Amino acid sequence: MKTSAKLGAVAALGLIAVLTPVPASAASVVELGRLPNGRSGVPTAINDHDVVVGYGNAGNGIHAVRWNTRYNVVDLGTLPGDVSSVANAINFHKVAVGDSSGGNGQRAVKWAADGTITALPSLDGAKYCTATDINEHGVIVGHCGSTTSTVAGHAVRWDTDGSVTQLASLPGGSSSYASGINSENRIVGWATAADGGLDAVTWFGGTPTALPMLPGGVVARATGINDNGMIVGYNRILGTGVNRAVYWNNAGQVTELDGLPDAPGESGQAKAVNEGGIAVGVATSSTERYTPAFWEFAPAVALPFEPVPGALNSAVAINNSNVVVGTAGNKAVQWRI
Repeated sequence: MKTSAKLGAVAALGLIAVLTPVPASAASVVELGRLPNGRSGVPTAINDHDVVVGYGNAGNGIHAVRWNTRYNVVDLGTLPGDVSSVANAINFHKVAVGDSSGGNGQRAVKWAADGTITALPSLDGAKYCTATDINEHGVIVGHCGSTTSTVAGHAVRWDTDGSVTQLASLPGGSSSYASGINSENRIVGWATAADGGLDAVTWFGGTPTALPMLPGGVVARATGINDNGMIVGYNRILGTGVNRAVYWNNAGQVTELDGLPDAPGESGQAKAVNEGGIAVGVATSSTERYTPAFWEFAPAVALPFEPVPGALNSAVAINNSNVVVGTAGNKAVQWRI
């Protein structure tokens, strides 16, 4: 999975743990290896062996890539006849998942530890499928639909025998998307509600449950989950267009993750969480710059990076050794916190 994680005992009881944040200056940052053509890739996930996956422009299209622990990058390629691919997640056993695209649409795929690529079955009638996460047991989740839209189509699960199952929608809803799964096979994502809104959702045993929003919340997405059921994501607040980073404890209670100390009311999104309960994502600074950040149930802490005008900056995944990957200043980078 993207972040195989267990929450500490205090948070596991549904209480808010108050931890001391690590100063940003304590984090080190290195650039991950570039593709053979000199271009930087985009990381999406890291496992507990510090192996990173993502994608990059290989010169002949966007290809899924993997960085080993020496930061060297390997092109994972595509299915035969396809032109592009993306790796979205990697588990402890170094099995990666994502998608491969060509003239006939987009297929969900997995790469074995040796790099062998295999297509996963699609839902009937679906032209576009992607695998978004894989847990340590090899259960995979993702999305299939008639388009690549993340707010249309259906959340799906691929079991270890390779079979695909459409996950149930919320009552009265028409679409869903699965973004993460933990070792207990609890799945998170989002789904449309009967009123047309978009709710953060968790599935367990195939049954979807909408997660509560912050006061004034109108849109919610759950983007990551750890093994004790801590979920992270964001809520969009009515009338502001601002996203607030949030976490839901294992009792389903929602709490806002504060922004950077110099911009507590600015936008933020939490994207992943590890066993120690450390969440990573992006927060907006007082100068309205998107800043890679992490949270330990305290205001966001900025991760060091070299600002580049117009560049997108975000931390996207963290493993259980507190190694974080993301993009900063148009570079693929890794932080240790």
